Amino acid sequence: MVKHRTPEINLHIFAPNYPEHLRHLLFRDWLKAHPEDYEQYAAAKNLARNGAITTEIYNQQKSAVVKAIYDKIFTALQNI
Repeated sequence: MVKHRTPEINLHIFAPNYPEHLRHLLFRDWLKAHPEDYEQYAAAKNLARNGAITTEIYNQQKSAVVKAIYDKIFTALQNI
């Protein structure tokens, strides 16, 4: 994660019955089951961490890899 001078957190809060948390769980579970995607994601995080000044920039710099992984997840779900 990006290092800050003061303690900060990245807290996700979802409304009741809002399914966004499921997307996060799908991503986590996919990475556990697909080590090649885990390695790609970890590498993207490391590269982003080195060039990021803010959390927003950090997220932007790894977004292409995240999108590619989500594309794989949702394609796989369509084939179930």
